[in-house]
Amino acid sequence: GGAAIDVFDEEPLSPDSPLLTLDNVTLTPHIAGTTVDAFANSVEIMLRQLSLILAGKNAPNRVV
Repeated sequence: GGAAIDVFDEEPLSPDSPLLTLDNVTLTPHIAGTTVDAFANSVEIMLRQLSLILAGKNAPNRVV
């Protein structure tokens, strides 16, 4: 098993974080939401999610 993490309690991650010593953990900066593609798709994704929720259906990736 392992993990890929891009969000941390404190950012940037401290250089002495124990996470940096784990071979089965991949760490990336918390910047994916600032890409051109992510920004361009965010409204479409939000509208699709909202439509599902208002229709009483299960919306994938819903955070409550």
